Amino acid sequence: MALTLGWIALASFPAAAAKLSLGEDSSNPGGVITLPVELQMDGASGAVAALLRLEYDNEALEFESVRPGPMMARAHTLEANCPTTGRLNIVALDPFGVTPFQGTQGRLLDVRFRVRADAQQGEYAVKFTRRNMLSIPAAELTSVNGARITPAASPGRAIVPMIPPRITIGKQDGLRGKTVTLPVELSGTKDFTAALLRFQFDAAAFENPRVVPGKLMTSSHLADFHAPAPGRLNAALYPPKGAPVFNAQNGVLCYLSLDVKQRKFSDGELFPVGFYRDDPRQRPFAELTLPTAERLSPKVVEGQVRILMPEVEFDKETPQLTFGGRDIDQGAGASLPVVLRNAGLAPVEFASVKIEGASAKDFGFEGKIDTSPMDTGSTRSFAVTFNPKRRGKRNARLLIVTNDDDETTLTIPLSGEGWVAPKIALTTGSLELKAGGAPKRSAVGTVSDTEDSSPALRLAVTGLPDGLRAQAENHGGTAYVQLEAEGRTPRGEHKARIKVIDRDGLESSAKFNIRVYGTPPSVDVVSEVSVVADGTTRVVTLARVSDLQTPAGRLKARLSSSPKPLTVELSNENGELRAVLGAPEGMPAQTWVVNLEVEDEDGETARAILGVDVKSPSAKKTPAVSKRPAQQTVSEKKPTPKKNVAPVPTPKPKPVEKNTDVSTAKTNQATKETAEQKETAKQKESVKPEKAVKPQVADDKNKTKAVEKPEPTKKEDPPTTSGRTLQESD
Repeated sequence: MALTLGWIALASFPAAAAKLSLGEDSSNPGGVITLPVELQMDGASGAVAALLRLEYDNEALEFESVRPGPMMARAHTLEANCPTTGRLNIVALDPFGVTPFQGTQGRLLDVRFRVRADAQQGEYAVKFTRRNMLSIPAAELTSVNGARITPAASPGRAIVPMIPPRITIGKQDGLRGKTVTLPVELSGTKDFTAALLRFQFDAAAFENPRVVPGKLMTSSHLADFHAPAPGRLNAALYPPKGAPVFNAQNGVLCYLSLDVKQRKFSDGELFPVGFYRDDPRQRPFAELTLPTAERLSPKVVEGQVRILMPEVEFDKETPQLTFGGRDIDQGAGASLPVVLRNAGLAPVEFASVKIEGASAKDFGFEGKIDTSPMDTGSTRSFAVTFNPKRRGKRNARLLIVTNDDDETTLTIPLSGEGWVAPKIALTTGSLELKAGGAPKRSAVGTVSDTEDSSPALRLAVTGLPDGLRAQAENHGGTAYVQLEAEGRTPRGEHKARIKVIDRDGLESSAKFNIRVYGTPPSVDVVSEVSVVADGTTRVVTLARVSDLQTPAGRLKARLSSSPKPLTVELSNENGELRAVLGAPEGMPAQTWVVNLEVEDEDGETARAILGVDVKSPSAKKTPAVSKRPAQQTVSEKKPTPKKNVAPVPTPKPKPVEKNTDVSTAKTNQATKETAEQKETAKQKESVKPEKAVKPQVADDKNKTKAVEKPEPTKKEDPPTTSGRTLQESD
């Protein structure tokens, strides 16, 4: 710490009389001593600054801090530093030099020292000192008017009182059969060269007492001990030539080791370990020797040993591991645990964990056995398995040996029974079932048992999908499975398992496959399907279809016919199979046989025969009108005579060639406007056989007009419906 001393003159001269004095304080090693600095001035002028130079014993005291006293104002600052070992400089001042100390006498400041832990008992002077006998004084004051004052200085005292030495025996926990070591500690304020100790303990609990040197003893010290009587031990710690002192005044002087006997103790039982003396009037409990050969009797504090004992108990009630029946060919089954708890204060040590008994080989442990010490409050588990090698009752016992006095050996009974499982041998690995069909019963294999008769064996089928039922039976050693599909049974391959179970519940199983295939869809044909050979098409319902598995919208349909000119386009809408049928003009009127096929998702096909009646245009009662999305359909029609007029045979009109020119189309459109009126008038007149009649032309208003021409014109070929080609017949 830098001191603000630049404004203080190097030389000072006596002025008004003043006095500085240090007080005194006392403390034990490790404590704090506070020495007050008192100031007394004669005269009215006050001091604004003070410089103090102190000297102290650095081996006993350690400077800690300085604190302002009542004479210092808030404007004053306080600084201190140690320029060299055992030296201390202190400055108290007003940086501006205008604020004097409060009053002319009182406590100016406090100097704090800490007494070192190894300080010897005695008095230590703290005094004022000057660095230079000619120029710099031990203390100096500066007044308000700038005068420098060299006050008289009186030293102070730091007192370290005498503390009686003390020997303390520590406290330790011990285990039965183990060694307990108690530290013997010394605390004193003087140097000692030797110690004589007289220990006392309970001979019923401890034996083989001995002393081991501690850190306070040097390599020149010896440790002699002997037992004058059971439960007593005398120890002498000394240098043979009496020269060296102990390494320190505080610390572990030696260790007292005792062996805990192998007998029954209560968990947590306490035993004191202290000092004794033969004659209370003469010989002390312990003696310490100073380098001057003077002997001191230290204060003694006894210790104690707490005996910790393990206590093993089951986590729950005493277990009895019963494994039940197990197939001798299936290996070890599920394990059963044994859980132990340490309810004592000492660790539980395991001497052995083993299985004994007539059937010991049928039982074992799962994994590696942990026999490390079990801490207090913790648990430990052992998992036992059962793997019978023979049939019949199997018995053994689990033995756990620990260091618990109350119950050294824990015994857990083990029991089980060896069984022989029934056998099943499949002669077929796959069964088939038709969805929607009748239940199917099949022989799948043979069953046998070495202990039970075949009729006592039960069969069961597991792993079936929804909608599929199976019933297994055993008849004379033969396994039968009856399959039945209900609802929407998924088609395809399914895996299942058949089990054979005996009267003891022991079972064996085998896997097999079930293939479910579908039934063909049903087709109900709609009668009286007809088509007019005039080149027009219409939508008709051919049949109604249904299926147990496939939705109607995903059924496929095919139609084949003998006459290739038939126009056919099939569609399936919600189970109604519809077709767009049409026949070209000039096709003979007759009934054709048509083959109808419906196929589901599994490839199952239903077939039906359908009759299609092709009629000539003259058989129609009303003219057929074809509505096409892209263009109009023009068909030639013969006029229909009235009932009271005899029909006159007319020659077959020739096809009229249609002109695709735009002007021709407009002429034909104008000709259609009066077709219906002229046709009615024409029917009332006689028709000459050799004269051709113009065919009817359909217009947008559903009216017809008869147009006579000397010669028939060429008619346009009827287009196919929706641009599709004619389907060929089978």
